[in-house]
Amino acid sequence: MVTRELLPSLVNQTEAARILGMETPRTLEAWRGRREGPPYIKVGHLVRYSTADLAGWLAENRVASGAKP
Repeated sequence: MVTRELLPSLVNQTEAARILGMETPRTLEAWRGRREGPPYIKVGHLVRYSTADLAGWLAENRVASGAKP
């Protein structure tokens, strides 16, 4: 049996944009259309982001100061 404690913490697009420090959640929509950005989950017609995925995506896209991308 899967309990709530085993499920990832999911947030909507607006909350995900806030976590990522974005001005607008529309950027996430554009990224999904181009298959870019953090992983997302479709629940019916709803889009949700795992907070663990957001943290992982931020870590993967970290650029050290002075480094060339």
